[in-house]
Amino acid sequence: MLDQYQLQLTRLLETERYAEAKQLIRFLLQCKGLEETHYEEWNNLLDWLEMAFPSATYSDSPCNEENYKLEVHTRSEEIDEQTAKYLEQFGAELDDSEGELREKLIRSMQLDPVDENFANQIVYIIKNHPVLEQQLLALERAAYLDVPHIEQHLVEWLEQEKVHPVLQFKTLQCLKRRKHDQVITMERMNEKVQLSVMDTPLQFEEFPPSVQTILQQTQEQVEVQDVTLPYFAKELWRECVEFLYGTSYYNRFIIEPLAIPCLAAALHEILCLTVYGEANETEIRERYHIDDSLRFGYEQAARLLRQVTILLQDDE
Repeated sequence: MLDQYQLQLTRLLETERYAEAKQLIRFLLQCKGLEETHYEEWNNLLDWLEMAFPSATYSDSPCNEENYKLEVHTRSEEIDEQTAKYLEQFGAELDDSEGELREKLIRSMQLDPVDENFANQIVYIIKNHPVLEQQLLALERAAYLDVPHIEQHLVEWLEQEKVHPVLQFKTLQCLKRRKHDQVITMERMNEKVQLSVMDTPLQFEEFPPSVQTILQQTQEQVEVQDVTLPYFAKELWRECVEFLYGTSYYNRFIIEPLAIPCLAAALHEILCLTVYGEANETEIRERYHIDDSLRFGYEQAARLLRQVTILLQDDE
């Protein structure tokens, strides 16, 4: 029964139904006999909701724009559907890429006018929302808000706070879309790094050629095994590259041409472990011609990608 309530609470948060979420949390806090950690988590979440959405009461409509202006989840679904529809109908006639078309649709759905309170709510959710997906959706929305102070808030957040690597990368993309030309110093993967906002790739195709080559080599091999695996390989590889972007791992493993076969084989292994729960390491090494001279590099690359995928799965 507790799992059902937890699932319901997650759905309420994901769909921005904060008033109902508050009431459910208050009900759960009255339940007896549960582990103390549950009560601590619920109290912390309730405190956050009260600070972020003090006007949200159970009598409010979930779609009331005065209390729920940030309809991020719903609008993101609309954008996804409309983008797919346009690409299917007019893909051959459009000059825009999928990313460019999505950007135009987001701009067209922008609330007008954008007041200071709405912008502040966006920033607050980016920094504090307990659901990662909602933070990412808010970042996507923030990229096109016509409010100048957002850049300052996001830069200070990156430079002063410990931020998840995925959020760091997506925030850099957000700042680039806002044309914020600055070099940012921050801690990333336990390293101090300096990254130029305007150098941040917005599309996967903007990453260096070695990134594309690694994926291509892996896709060619896994397609023989399962025609659906090339798609999953690209998604997994994109997540790993974004996670490592700008770190010494990124520069040492991903940018270095000599590491290409090692990383391609490692990606193949991690993909099989993720999808099937097992991988034939010997067969994989043979497919990518990993001899004794490359064995150490391959094992290092596999260890790195395994750590990244574990961290990514922990945040889902």
